[in-house]
Amino acid sequence: KDGSEIRFWKDIWLGNASLREQYPSLYNIARDKKNTITQVLSSSPPNISFRRDLVVYS
Repeated sequence: KDGSEIRFWKDIWLGNASLREQYPSLYNIARDKKNTITQVLSSSPPNISFRRDLVVYS
């Protein structure tokens, strides 16, 4: 139960649905959709990247 077998986006581990179902827009632009919880949360900030920026810069 260390998160090494639970997929960050596809498995249910936070709430009653997968993060893919809870946040489909973020899932669609995520680069690494197969990462485990351990892979994502092993660093600070979390090791998660998207294909485009989430913030609009002025």
